[in-house]
Amino acid sequence: MPERNLRIIHGPNPLFAESEQCHARFTSFSVIPAEAERQVRAAFKEHKCEEHKKPPSSVASRKEE
Repeated sequence: MPERNLRIIHGPNPLFAESEQCHARFTSFSVIPAEAERQVRAAFKEHKCEEHKKPPSSVASRKEE
């Protein structure tokens, strides 16, 4: 099985992270950055990646006028 990596997408509050292998997403709303990172890393460690899962579709952003 390939090595799993956790990628931080946006942070620190809320902190969003994603598995680079299966694109599962993890979130923490803790206002303490170290605690938020600990929470998403713990959730990622417990997570079992599914093989052949497609990445989430990108959401088109609206242009504000």
